[in-house]
Amino acid sequence: MKVESWDWTPGAGVGPFRIGDDAREVVARFDLRKWEPLFEAEWWESYEIPDTESSISTEEGKLSSIDCYDHLYYKEKDILALCLDDVRSMLGPESASEVHPYRDGILVVYYSRLGLTLFIDGETIESAVCDEILDDA
Repeated sequence: MKVESWDWTPGAGVGPFRIGDDAREVVARFDLRKWEPLFEAEWWESYEIPDTESSISTEEGKLSSIDCYDHLYYKEKDILALCLDDVRSMLGPESASEVHPYRDGILVVYYSRLGLTLFIDGETIESAVCDEILDDA
């Protein structure tokens, strides 16, 4: 089944992918292909979403996150097409402790209160991970 919607609901999911859904049902419904783990000790599984660059991750048999590389719509705007200043205008500021240098100049910006992590290269938001809202955020 082709994914038609990339609308994000903070802490709940993206399009048809809902945090906490049964992983087997999601994998079967969308004919997802499992990726081989990058590390031996990974406790999660990742699956490619067909015809996209995006994927989902599962933990303990449940969908735990959606990794968006293609689109991520919020209030009718594609977050992946915006600059960080525009995202901050829309979502509010992240705390200073949530912005960390990553690798090769990639900046990781956490919106824990929304269940959103952005990966930024220069002025471009390369991808976003959408997951549950953390209680301690």
